[in-house]
Amino acid sequence: MTFDVPQDMEDLLTAVMALEFPSFIAKTQKSIGMPIEMAIERLPKKIRNQMNKYTEAALQQAFRVVLMTVDEGKILQTARNKTHKGLVVATGAVGGFFGGTTLALELPLSTGIMMRSVAEIAREEGEDLSQAEPCMACLSVLGLGTARYASDSGVHTSGYFHMRHLFAAEVRKAAEYLASNAFTEETAPFVARVLNKVVERFGIQLTEKVAAQLVPLVGAVSGSTINYMFMSHLQRMARGHFTVRRLERRYGSERVQRAYEDIYQRVAKTVPEGSHEIERALEEASVTREL
Repeated sequence: MTFDVPQDMEDLLTAVMALEFPSFIAKTQKSIGMPIEMAIERLPKKIRNQMNKYTEAALQQAFRVVLMTVDEGKILQTARNKTHKGLVVATGAVGGFFGGTTLALELPLSTGIMMRSVAEIAREEGEDLSQAEPCMACLSVLGLGTARYASDSGVHTSGYFHMRHLFAAEVRKAAEYLASNAFTEETAPFVARVLNKVVERFGIQLTEKVAAQLVPLVGAVSGSTINYMFMSHLQRMARGHFTVRRLERRYGSERVQRAYEDIYQRVAKTVPEGSHEIERALEEASVTREL
C-alpha cells in the first residue's frame, strides 16, 4: 500500500521506526555501564516509593502550566528541539550533581520542558492546540510506551496502535469536556483518568531515567547525558505520533493504519527481538529500498 505523495510513505516509515523500535534503554545502559534493572535496584527505597507521586505531580503541573499556555497561533512553526534539549541537559546536570535531594524540584521542571517540546512538535505537524483533543494527544504521548506486542496467533502487531486504543476512550471523554469547559481545579477530575493512565506508563520510564541519573560516581555528567537521551527519545516518539496523525488527516485513519501495519510487519522480520539497532538492521536488510 502506498500514498499519493512518496515523502508521506518515507515519513510513515520513520514514524514506525521511532514508535516501535526505541533505543533509549540500550543507549542508557551503555552510558552507565550496567543493566537498567540493576540501576533501579540501587535506587534508595524512599525514592522508589515516591516515584508515582513525583510523576503525577510533575504531569499535572506540566499540563496546566505548559501545554495549556503554548501559543497555538503558530501552527507549522518549527519546534525548538535543540533549545529544549539544552534546557533538560542543564536540569539533569543539577539533579545529577545534588543526587536525589533535588528530585522533587528537578522532575517537574524537566517534565515541563519535555511536555513543551512535545506540544511544539505537535504544532509543527499541523495540530491546532487551541482545541482540547490535540492537547490531550500531547499528554498521551508520554504514556504511549515502547513495548512490542504479539497477537494470539504469534504474529507481531504494532504496540503503538495497541496503546492508542487503550487511551482513546479516556482521551475522547476528557477532550469533550474540556472543549466546553475551562481547565480549572474543578475540571481537573475529568483529566485525572488520562493522567492516571499516563502515570502508569510514563512513571516506569521516569524511574529508569532517574535510576540512571543517580548511579554512584557518575553524577552531573550522567544526569545531563541521560536527560539529553531521554528528551531525544520523547521527541522521536512525539514526531512519530503526530506524523501518523497528520497522515490520518490527509488519508483517513484506516488507510494509514493498514500502511503502518504493513511497514511494521516488514521491518519486524528484519530486526531481532529486543534489538535497538534499528537503523543498522534496516540498512543491512535494505528495507527502505523495498518499501
